Amino acid sequence: MLQANALVNRRSSHRYTVTLAAEIVVYDGNDDSPCDATLRDLSLGGASVDFSERLRLGQRVRVSFQLPGHDVRVEADAVVRWASAGQVGLQFASMSPRYTWSLNRYFAALDEQPVAAMGG
Repeated sequence: MLQANALVNRRSSHRYTVTLAAEIVVYDGNDDSPCDATLRDLSLGGASVDFSERLRLGQRVRVSFQLPGHDVRVEADAVVRWASAGQVGLQFASMSPRYTWSLNRYFAALDEQPVAAMGG
């Protein structure tokens, strides 16, 4: 029997902890107006998002956000992979090569930042 902490992380991309303002459009056939959200972690494959609207597993959305230091606003179609109180996990379903390139540049810049000294 597998213990919960023994489960393997199936993510294919490294996740970066972020705090980025975002907008989500929920494709539900009603009002396609963007809703405010906050990205909490981000990878090439998806994101964890603080989001107050109730979403269903498998629901399709469009997420957009501005990367700090970049002039392009990233937009991606995504699928809800998990949802809990006030948060959702999104898997990017499609993203243009331009946005993928911008994300890679952003992640490279994050990797180059010095790690804060611990202690005090």
